[in-house]
Amino acid sequence: MFEEQPGWGADRRPYDFLALGAAVAEARHRAGLSLRELAERSGVVEPELRSIERGGTAGDLEVLHAVAHVLGVGFGALISAGDVPSGESL
Repeated sequence: MFEEQPGWGADRRPYDFLALGAAVAEARHRAGLSLRELAERSGVVEPELRSIERGGTAGDLEVLHAVAHVLGVGFGALISAGDVPSGESL
């Protein structure tokens, strides 16, 4: 059986956590929010947000949905930032 691997999406394609983090950071800056303000408004703790922005984790879907909502960006657009096209690798 195929084991879940860090950095791989549910469809077993590589997932770029750094690209996701950059998309979150960019959206946060566009919204004019500090990390602390995003944490307060989204209910996500600041260390987790920092880790997402640095590409250390993608967070779970609930976290990403809350972040996308506060930042006023589409959830699909946010999570697709880390998609790696089929046949490509990181």
